[in-house]
Amino acid sequence: MKRILPSYPLFVKDPNFSLWSPCDVLNEGSVESWFGEKKTVLGFVRVDGVTYHFLGEGKRFLPFGVKVAKQTDVSVGAFSTDYTFDLDGLTLSVSFVSPLCPDDLDVLGLPVCYLDYKVEGGEGREVEFSLFLGADNCYNNIPDSVNATTIGGVMPLSSMESAFFGLCRQHPLSNTNDLIGADWGYFHVAGETAFLLDEHELFAYLASGAHNFKAKEANRYVGAFVKGREGTVLVGYDDTIAIDYYGDYRKGYMLEKYTMAECLGMAMAKKGEIYGKLNAFDEKLRADAKGLPESYLPILYASLRQSIAGHKLVRDREGNVLFLSKENGSNGCIATVDVSYPSIPLYLYANVELVKGMMRPILKFARMPI
Repeated sequence: MKRILPSYPLFVKDPNFSLWSPCDVLNEGSVESWFGEKKTVLGFVRVDGVTYHFLGEGKRFLPFGVKVAKQTDVSVGAFSTDYTFDLDGLTLSVSFVSPLCPDDLDVLGLPVCYLDYKVEGGEGREVEFSLFLGADNCYNNIPDSVNATTIGGVMPLSSMESAFFGLCRQHPLSNTNDLIGADWGYFHVAGETAFLLDEHELFAYLASGAHNFKAKEANRYVGAFVKGREGTVLVGYDDTIAIDYYGDYRKGYMLEKYTMAECLGMAMAKKGEIYGKLNAFDEKLRADAKGLPESYLPILYASLRQSIAGHKLVRDREGNVLFLSKENGSNGCIATVDVSYPSIPLYLYANVELVKGMMRPILKFARMPI
């Protein structure tokens, strides 16, 4: 498979919700966080009782009769990374969509990403699509099993269910250094049905399709299932507290106004409208990039998602937009001039309000007494 990018964006929103695939073939290695730590993210599709693995590291599942989906193509757009697989003559298409539309702050601030799928060929075959997140998404590399204990649940939504989990001990904003992720908040996976399950129950599902899961205090996985030849699974992250802004704890842009359940419901109910905005921005970007080498477009697309995902969108107490960048490899600071300076051209192009959101914390600091 020809390499397009060093790493492929999958579920990408902000510095604490940023999952990528370092592999050209999606099921040949583990998904990683933006700073390179391996995270358990697994995708399967069952066709007439046969389970195929298409996402994440899955060699340990082969003894349970799981077959490896053969990847045939990968492409990258402004907001989606798209794959196709061969399932013994059937075609599976999956699209990882990150709604990061910079000219619509409600879309940009929505803490939810999409995973769309479609199976073509073999009419009349029974299809079930599933996505699982492991507990290691909720914390960094913690050897202490007590501190790594997770807890969660399943909540009903208007047209789906969402399974969620996070660490039992919640210490918001407890990590501020470089190359480290959040170990607070709750990850959600939403689909037609959703479950918490342990390793044994996951193996049982892969081998036989069993769904008799029993929620426990400490669960290794959250999973969501969709039946049918096409559908959507949602992945969301509720960080509970996003930023300590000069002593003022602020929630994420949309989570300040809505609950996580409302955000998930909104993402599904307004999916068509949101995709329309993403496609319009993509078309504008393509038109403006006309004349550049075709090989440059994937880099333009990836840098768009990488740059936006390096920022957190919130409001200050007065309702002003803040767009706070995070240092990646120096000292863990946020809203620094040396990061804002090279990223500003994108936001001058896409939405000047985001440039103002980058400048407000810097000017506020400059006005403070010495």
